[in-house]
Amino acid sequence: MTPGPRRWGTGDTRDACSVVQLTSVEDAVYPDWESAYTDNVRRLYRLMFSKVGNRPDAEDLTSEIFLNAVSGINSERSPQSVQSFILLIV
Repeated sequence: MTPGPRRWGTGDTRDACSVVQLTSVEDAVYPDWESAYTDNVRRLYRLMFSKVGNRPDAEDLTSEIFLNAVSGINSERSPQSVQSFILLIV
């Protein structure tokens, strides 16, 4: 016999306070290109470093990707859209 699904209040130790509220950030946009850069540069550098294994090449690739991204990113994109676009270039 397989047990049925667990239900709230039947020995489950979670409480109502642990429920996470999700919020929409679709209206958020970067105020300028520098904000988009500073928000994404570390993540992209770590990705490039993991691929090439040395600092100079990872720095060069990171700067090249951002130079290519400048032409495709407008100020009306959300942060999630910018991150997706940068990873698409990679």
